[in-house]
Amino acid sequence: MGNVYSEMVPFWAEVCYEELRRDLLYDKIPVYVRESICRRAWATGILAASRQADRGQMEEIHRLIEKQNLQIEQAETDQVVGGMRFFGEYVEKQKKIILYSPSVCRFAQDRSIPCALAEELILAHEFYHFLEHACLGRTSEQYTVPSLQWGRLSVGKNGIRALSEIGAYGFSYMYWKLRYGVDEKE
Repeated sequence: MGNVYSEMVPFWAEVCYEELRRDLLYDKIPVYVRESICRRAWATGILAASRQADRGQMEEIHRLIEKQNLQIEQAETDQVVGGMRFFGEYVEKQKKIILYSPSVCRFAQDRSIPCALAEELILAHEFYHFLEHACLGRTSEQYTVPSLQWGRLSVGKNGIRALSEIGAYGFSYMYWKLRYGVDEKE
């Protein structure tokens, strides 16, 4: 899997590390494993997209979503919570992806791309979260930290939620690259 890691281009590496730094459990992650768990989560997303392509399933994202009987709900909300803008979310129990249309268009505007293209990228990101639940397993559980710890005694485990987001970044990046032949941060 060494070559897969090289797919983590500098722009995306910084985005991924920033995502990890924002995780509530970040301080519980030993410094010496932070980069490797980031790269592993990214590689999981890259490999998931590559496998979709290998099976001839790297078609337009709306079609992939439709084939899985998922619904797409357009919400007319600029979803900003705690100073962070959210573009979409996968709701497992309802088998749907909610797109926050004003947030997606803002994302597009900030990157000088059409809203439809931004929507496709966000849908790819959320589709990865569906794949985690359907067949990949939760990327957030690739690395866990103790829930409680007293000296050498630890109780329970918590996954690192940011790893799931990093995997979704890798998936959407590779989806974009395979569909459009685009590199770097586009």
